[in-house]
Amino acid sequence: LNARVIDMSVKSGSLVSRLRLDPRKDSDFVPLPGPLLRKYIAYARTFVFPRMSKPAAEILQKFYLQLRDHNTSADGTPITARQLESLVRLAAARARLDLREEITAQDALQQPLNSDLVLMDSLS
Repeated sequence: LNARVIDMSVKSGSLVSRLRLDPRKDSDFVPLPGPLLRKYIAYARTFVFPRMSKPAAEILQKFYLQLRDHNTSADGTPITARQLESLVRLAAARARLDLREEITAQDALQQPLNSDLVLMDSLS
């Protein structure tokens, strides 16, 4: 048996800092072994194909239309249907991670791009 020690310190670049774990609250965190994680991902890719729920579709549609209203992204490029497709893929990946057959409203709200822009909008 080949056991490896996993760095659970809080220093920059460590697993704890990359996962944004709180050392006090998440002290019992144990990451999945690599082979098991690879099997989990392979299973999800092979057998899990989430469908969009109506609430999730409405959230993504509303967010996309808000982006289109601003007309351009942060770097000046126009917002196109490709951004909507990316939002849908991110929401599907989030559902697939939980091995769910349906993309929920929570999946649509959990996207990094979505939450960052909502936060920027609330600050302005």
